[in-house]
Parts: sequence; structure tokens; C-alpha cells
Amino acid sequence: QERVKLLLKLARAHLDADQSAKAVVSAEAAFAEAPKNAAARKLVLSLYRQREDWAALARALSIAAEHVTDADKVLA
Repeated sequence: QERVKLLLKLARAHLDADQSAKAVVSAEAAFAEAPKNAAARKLVLSLYRQREDWAALARALSIAAEHVTDADKVLA
């Protein structure tokens, strides 16, 4: 869990530095490690939407649906 927190912090730092590609890599790593983590899920989904990376968004939503029981939380 600590690693996920660090990855999310790193992703946000990359966003603050206008390094969106690096932010995506860090967010993806956090989400892969903890797909139930709401912060990781929300960040990676948001980044995919901003980049209009619909294929990656679809994959991430599918993964989230497997790990989150409340459908409303998957889309958040």
C-alpha cells in the first residue's frame, strides 16, 4: 500500500511538471498493483480520458469492474 501511495504522489508530481506521459506510467503502475484503490483507479481513468486513449480506458474499466463490487465506483 505504501508503494501505491508513492506511485500516486509521483504521478501527481509529473502532472504538476507537465509530464503527462510519465504521470500515466506511474498511475498505471499504481493501478496495476492495487486495482481496488479508488485514488489509483480515478487517476488512471482520468488520465486516459484526458488523452482520449479509449482502448486503454476500456481495458482499465474492465479491470476495475473485476475488482470493484459497486458499479458506480468503477465509473467514478
